[in-house]
Amino acid sequence: MVQPTMSLRTFVVVAKARALVRIERGEAVRVLDFPIEGSRIDIVYRTRFVDEGFEDPVGRELWAEISGPADDIDTAVRQFTNAANGVAGILAVSANGSIEDFDLEVAFEKTTGVSERAFLAQAGTPERGVPPNRRSLNIPCTVALLEAFVPHADASRLNRAIGQYRIALRNWAVGSEVLALAHLYMAAEALTPVALRQELERSCLDKRGLIAEWGIEDRQLDAEVRRRIIFAGDDDAYMRSRRASDGFEHGFMTFPEVHAIAVEMRERTAAHIRAALLGLGGVAAQSASVLLKHPFEVPVTPNTTRAYLHGRIIGEGDELAATGHAYPFLDWDLELGGWKREANGEHSVAINMNAAPRFADHLVLGVDGVALQRSRTDIERLDDPDG
Repeated sequence: MVQPTMSLRTFVVVAKARALVRIERGEAVRVLDFPIEGSRIDIVYRTRFVDEGFEDPVGRELWAEISGPADDIDTAVRQFTNAANGVAGILAVSANGSIEDFDLEVAFEKTTGVSERAFLAQAGTPERGVPPNRRSLNIPCTVALLEAFVPHADASRLNRAIGQYRIALRNWAVGSEVLALAHLYMAAEALTPVALRQELERSCLDKRGLIAEWGIEDRQLDAEVRRRIIFAGDDDAYMRSRRASDGFEHGFMTFPEVHAIAVEMRERTAAHIRAALLGLGGVAAQSASVLLKHPFEVPVTPNTTRAYLHGRIIGEGDELAATGHAYPFLDWDLELGGWKREANGEHSVAINMNAAPRFADHLVLGVDGVALQRSRTDIERLDDPDG
């Protein structure tokens, strides 16, 4: 059978990403006729739900199914995955939650009327165990963001700022505040030309006129745009974030000094950057209002379930470790024991925990208490050590 010309070949690429964003079961975000290099593709985002024997299926990774024409399967994987990663930044801004880079799961040719089609798969490890805390994506508001950002006259600049904000979200864990703040300030710098252009249009002034109206020097214009517009006149947040960013980049501040500012200013700075993105991006007022309120006003905090056991090593003798080991320790096993979607859309989680001591033969473990930690700030004490 005659193979079709290259321009008629069509492909489907399925990619997955770890994310703190969840699209509810049965829902999807569809981005149709999205322009890429020389063609247009369709992107459909869903969360992978898995029946693991609990009351409700468990939401796992974020999946992107991308379909469209390409010259060959390698080109399809590269172009399609890059496009899915770019658009995913808008989803991350919408939910205010981290989305990692999409990575190939499977790709295949879907050209009709042929007897042989290209196929490519990549081995990977699916998410298992206790899922991280995830925030449900507001689909209508996300669609409003896509409708505003994708065709925007300053789409390139907005995308740069979105990319920096997305990297900040990936570094939202405790201990990574400096990196988060640095990328937030880079997002502010990427937005500065957009904010300036829109302010000139609004005020019907040129740059010279705006400089005169604001009573500043030429060299202060960009900084004043950031202070007045992107940081919404919050002088304290602007000055301290700028100082921390410059001090980190150029090394004139110690890391503890930068870190102290980042811990205090990260959340305020993120709120200003995200609000500026929505405003400068021309997002519909009703959708922007929803996304700037609870629960979307603060980023999703990454978490990893941890267990802590307080106890005593009981028994005679000074050798504490089991034979072949350097230290006394526990073999831990934390597994998902239950998953249920509540009426309010939140999920209740049950966690099974097993801990076997590895001590010298003559020693036993006396348990005083066990605690589970789902974030770096909240610890749930379990009264029953056997629970």
